[in-house]
Amino acid sequence: MWMPGRSGSTWVQTALNSHPEVTMLGESFNNWTGTDAFTGKLCRFFRSPVNKYTRRVRGFKQKFFQCNADLQHKHCAFARGQLQETALESCLRPASQPPTAGTLWDAGWNVTTDSYRVAEAIGARVVCSLRRSSLDRAVSKAIQLALHSRCGVSNAVTAAERACLRRVQHEGVRIDVPYVLRVMQAAELAARFNLAVCEAQARRTPVFFLWYEDLLANPTHVFSELQRFLGLTPRRLTSTAQRIVAADPKSRSWILNLQEVHQAATRLERQESAQSVCQ
Repeated sequence: MWMPGRSGSTWVQTALNSHPEVTMLGESFNNWTGTDAFTGKLCRFFRSPVNKYTRRVRGFKQKFFQCNADLQHKHCAFARGQLQETALESCLRPASQPPTAGTLWDAGWNVTTDSYRVAEAIGARVVCSLRRSSLDRAVSKAIQLALHSRCGVSNAVTAAERACLRRVQHEGVRIDVPYVLRVMQAAELAARFNLAVCEAQARRTPVFFLWYEDLLANPTHVFSELQRFLGLTPRRLTSTAQRIVAADPKSRSWILNLQEVHQAATRLERQESAQSVCQ
């Protein structure tokens, strides 16, 4: 599952794991420390026999759209119409230089290409987890930071995490408006690039476009279609993941300055996001 942050991927992961034939890992293949051959680790996961740890249908989440570093350059070339290749080919282009000493080789340093090579070799099916609203994604990111600051977590999946989220909601949160606007600008451009990456992949192999807004509107239908795409007999899926920012405006009243955020976002939407990000 190729995904940016705050696109509902944890909800999808936990729901898929409620199916008896699925093993869906989290972001296990975002990072590479160099202590093990990355592609070897991936191959062992897919080649291992079916058991309670690796079921028949298996996969993982990955921040694939980090695209081997040089990401802003790739985004801006895409926005200006300067790419001499598809968005997918741009995404897979290796990083122009290695990471600084002591840092992890993560999804931004050629791990994208290495994982893609394995996926292509085994004929893996790609699920693109996407989100249409850049404002909602930016607000979700700001709330995630507040949740992490107070609870030390990024999602509300376990009972303890959900309890901490309820305490945060009871106390209320004021989010950083300039931060939301910066994330919104970058997310708007990234969303267009990510969609182009997935559309290019769809010209090569089948791709399931999993839109967060569609999942919110009709989870039963989306999960049924997703299971069919994965070669599964659809069944009711369950998840303990709790949405941090609900769609219902009344359920967002604990975000104390949400009106201020919306007003600032409306002003920003009158500008060219790509121009602001890429200038």
